[in-house]
Amino acid sequence: DMGNGLTLMAGYYDVEGWADAETYLAASYDLGGGASLLVSHVGTDAENDDEVGAGDYQLGTTIELSFAF
Repeated sequence: DMGNGLTLMAGYYDVEGWADAETYLAASYDLGGGASLLVSHVGTDAENDDEVGAGDYQLGTTIELSFAF
């Protein structure tokens, strides 16, 4: 948590050893008023798993805008 509404996440998950490990990067930004933006990227070489990391990020690059009312 960067303290200004921006949160950065990074990590890896082990498929079957270091040779198959996949990395992920994500950033979340609080836009205010119940809106937030999430950008994530997970390596696209992963197999049999489409939800990676604690945020269940999707394979490839994802941009997500959400609103809470």
